[in-house]
Amino acid sequence: MKTHQWKHIPRLNLRFSYCRLITDKSFEAIVEHQSRLFHNLKSLVLGLEGCIGVSSKGIVFLINGLIKNKHSLQQLTLDFSMRSSIKGEEIQNILNDLTKNFKNIQSLNLALTQRTNFSHIDIGYISSAINLNFINLTELHLNFAKCPEILDEALEDLSNDTFSVLNRLKNISLNFSFCTLITDKGLKALISTINFSGKSLKSLNLSFTGCSRISDRGINFLTKHMSPFKNLQHLNLNFYECYLITNDCAKKLYDSVLQNQKLQSLSLDFSWCDKITNDGLQPLVNDIINLKLLQIISLKFYGCPDISFEEVTKLIDNLSQQFNHIKQVTLNFDCFDEMEEEELINFKNTLDYSQNIQLNFD
Repeated sequence: MKTHQWKHIPRLNLRFSYCRLITDKSFEAIVEHQSRLFHNLKSLVLGLEGCIGVSSKGIVFLINGLIKNKHSLQQLTLDFSMRSSIKGEEIQNILNDLTKNFKNIQSLNLALTQRTNFSHIDIGYISSAINLNFINLTELHLNFAKCPEILDEALEDLSNDTFSVLNRLKNISLNFSFCTLITDKGLKALISTINFSGKSLKSLNLSFTGCSRISDRGINFLTKHMSPFKNLQHLNLNFYECYLITNDCAKKLYDSVLQNQKLQSLSLDFSWCDKITNDGLQPLVNDIINLKLLQIISLKFYGCPDISFEEVTKLIDNLSQQFNHIKQVTLNFDCFDEMEEEELINFKNTLDYSQNIQLNFD
């Protein structure tokens, strides 16, 4: 592609993952040779996982130097995973500096996974910067997976500092998978804030995989606050390996989820929540047909041995009544392990679904 054509590129993905020789001077060289080429860039992804030689000043210099039209950038993704050297206060400075020039950012995606020294203090710096600077934000994606020092206080700080932002978001994605010190207290703080964005919220993604201290108390609180999400179209709840969740609690949650009549995609992962049985699955089995707009569904309950093949068959039979508009079904249950591969293929072939259905038995 000729240099003058670059100004028309709408999206740019720059990943320097684990390039340990990359430094601020490298970014200065990039800007010097490619400066102002991207006139109308709308989306920028900058991956700096494991790049220990780059400072916050270098990151800001690179972004400012590459984009000519400061009003064009709408989506920004920054990946600082595996960067133990960069602290929350530095990320706050990056966000503060960038928003001085880029005021029209609507979607912010921050990945800070596998940060062994990341605490609620670091998250406090980041959430404060988000609250003060991103006045046009409608989408927020925060990934703190595998940050073992994150406590409930971090979720409380995030909730308090980003209240005004969360109040107007349409898309929220929060990943605290394997932050094993998080308890019901942290989940409650988060849900209390998200609740206020209920009228505008269209997509909600919550992942607490491996957060085994979350119990019925936290899930019941989530259940009570599901009702304001009248316009929710996409829902993903991941409580994989949260084995304290009981049958009655799960049943109430699923019943509440199914009240969201505008859902187009639904993903529930309660794998290895081994207290969930056929009874807990009842709302999904009986009332899934009420979601008339549903197109994509994923139900994962592997590691729940008391859910029977007969119950899963009932679920599939009810889903088949909506296969005229459902496009993809993903199911993961223990009972499929008991079937030979040929039996599983024959079982899939006997189901009454149209050719456009993608049916997966993970």
